[in-house]
Amino acid sequence: MSPRLSRALGDAGSTVKEKSDKPSYNTIVPLRMEDLPAFYRPMSLRLSRVLGDIGVNSWMVRRRRRNFLMIEASATINSKLYGLDVTNFYFGSQSEGTTTPGLNSDIDLFASLNRTNIMSSWSEWEFGRTNYLMVKEETCSSQHYLLQEIRPESPEPARIPSDMFSVVDSNGRVFHSNLFSEVYARQLAENYNCHYFSSGPSHSVLKMYDIVYAFWCKSIPPECHEWFERPRPGHWPTPTMLRDVRGCGCFLWPDGHFDSCENYIEWRISPSLIERTLMFSMKTLQLKCYVVLKILKSHVINPRLNYNGKLTSFHCKIALFFAAERLPPGMWKEDRLMECIVYCLKLLLGWTNTGMCPHYLVAGVNLFHGKFTNPQLANLSKILSKIIDNHLAILAHIQADELGNRIVITHIRTVRYSEGFLISTNNSSCRWLSVFAHIRINKHLLVILSKTSDLMPKQMSIFVGLYLQTALTHAHGLPFPLIEECFRYTSKQFLSILASTAASCCIWNGYGVPRNILFLFESSLDTNVASSRLKLASFLICHNELERAVEVLNDVERRYDDSVQP
Repeated sequence: MSPRLSRALGDAGSTVKEKSDKPSYNTIVPLRMEDLPAFYRPMSLRLSRVLGDIGVNSWMVRRRRRNFLMIEASATINSKLYGLDVTNFYFGSQSEGTTTPGLNSDIDLFASLNRTNIMSSWSEWEFGRTNYLMVKEETCSSQHYLLQEIRPESPEPARIPSDMFSVVDSNGRVFHSNLFSEVYARQLAENYNCHYFSSGPSHSVLKMYDIVYAFWCKSIPPECHEWFERPRPGHWPTPTMLRDVRGCGCFLWPDGHFDSCENYIEWRISPSLIERTLMFSMKTLQLKCYVVLKILKSHVINPRLNYNGKLTSFHCKIALFFAAERLPPGMWKEDRLMECIVYCLKLLLGWTNTGMCPHYLVAGVNLFHGKFTNPQLANLSKILSKIIDNHLAILAHIQADELGNRIVITHIRTVRYSEGFLISTNNSSCRWLSVFAHIRINKHLLVILSKTSDLMPKQMSIFVGLYLQTALTHAHGLPFPLIEECFRYTSKQFLSILASTAASCCIWNGYGVPRNILFLFESSLDTNVASSRLKLASFLICHNELERAVEVLNDVERRYDDSVQP
């Protein structure tokens, strides 16, 4: 280890002697600017602009978040329309905006099953509900609980198994097994003759999706209380954020501890909503730092480990959380990006040397436990040290997203849209986002419309009106920031399709088209730039109103400027 690295780590060497069962929160002092190589500033600027060019920029981050929050709201409303009391969440890098095409990130779908009331204490029991009491046994790790079944008619422990997933212990207590999601996914794969994919608590029939079924607990578990109370500089997370996230509660994942004898009845606590709130509060430069850590993890670190032991994106996210809390706000600038990345790598290196990677939110958890053996940690330490000592030079050799070519070839002032294949990936990423969002939001809409093919226009109008009223009832009170915008979008899509269908029926049967159909067309115009207006123009042409059709087409042409995404 170089003398500079030793100084930068401060007393990280002494932390090896500490007890390994408790997280170490020792502060790692960042390098002083006068200790840094002269190229850190210009290379930080270049790297930051290259990352912006491959999709890690404020515009794309906002678009990703908006799209996935819209899909969340739409999926939840649709689930309720199908009679399923489920709240859907899209967590992870796709919804955070912390991915690039080269990272090929999965989509993390989180289905919260609301039919069950999770009790952290007896006072939270609810009459008539399926109630489970969180029980902490001596054999449970810090992040795991058992769920004891409680009778729905009285606050007493159940003595009779309620279904095939109930497990009775030697003391006669009935616990709920965590195997239901695996059994359901396997059965689904068998019924539809498709593949089954599993990774930790995720069980899915779609390779692109990590689907987790979980329960929500409205109370923050004791293991997270220390995070709210421990001393910190105060600039991040702010006191307001700490106050707001107390209402996020936590989830219980169907995932037992890997070396537990009773892992089939253990449930892992996950403060995923708190984590997403923290990620959404990050600056764009902090997200760029996190993306670089993930690129190094995927394309450098894990391949050099020969995948014996695995550094995960969550390890990188924990390093970012601690860095955001410890580093002063003035550090997070474009010309200091490389310094921030190195700081996070040193955090990971310090934890590797101690064998202890703390969970940012849950006390007493070692995130290296079960992921690495001691020889694998030693190998990881060598890899991290080499990356740090070589000042991230390895980034110039990464082929994913043409990252290395963009860094080496592209001049710092012309990095945005330049040199042939080194163009911005914003357009392709945006196109994928738009298509994905359109399919996910309108999938249920198409199913509903397929059932109306035999209806006359008047009957269809009544049907659509009832449908929208029902959807609005289900949408009321849902905890999504874009729930109203999602409903507005869906309803205008309905109006556009209804107008086209009704006008087509009238024209086909030789009827005069009522003026209220024109009103339906006009009411749906702002769903997008082109398609809704082209439908209106088509209607006007069929109705022999050619001058008005020309006006609409000219309006589309005026609106379709460089800012419009196809």
